Amino acid sequence: MDILAELSAGHSRAITTRIVNYIGSDKVRFAVLMKIFTGDDLRLQQRSAWAMSDIVVKHPQLIKPFLKNIIPRLRQSGHPAIARNILRILQFIDLPEKYESVVFDDCLRFIKSESTPVAIRAFAVTVAGHICNKYPELQRELRPVLRELMTLQQQPAMSHRIKLVLKAWERGTQD
Repeated sequence: MDILAELSAGHSRAITTRIVNYIGSDKVRFAVLMKIFTGDDLRLQQRSAWAMSDIVVKHPQLIKPFLKNIIPRLRQSGHPAIARNILRILQFIDLPEKYESVVFDDCLRFIKSESTPVAIRAFAVTVAGHICNKYPELQRELRPVLRELMTLQQQPAMSHRIKLVLKAWERGTQD
């Protein structure tokens, strides 16, 4: 399969599923997808992000060599699908220590921004919560933000994620 040709042909669940099934857990094929994702074509970045996140949910080990290339993309403007899918995959991996502070700061920025799409904000809550589980002192920074957000009208995805994080902290668990 020519992954670039598939992504260039369109953007659909069927195309994404074909790519995900073709790549599977193959590191070489995944590297081809990541080259497209980290390329300059915004349209192809968006399309490849969906396949990337579906693959990493199933095979989280594949993303480790590419973290240095994808984490800076959280700060770049572009299609919301890029940040959404990066944060989605960060929920499922053990984030190396060298990236935790920058990702935590990015998550806080997303969580606080009312103009950021709700899926990005919800994934950011979960990722920041996971980081706080490792570094409980960071809860002092995130907890007031989450509590304030709970006093405001939130989309169900946001209120659910916030409740999960806060309840996990109250129980002292690592959810």
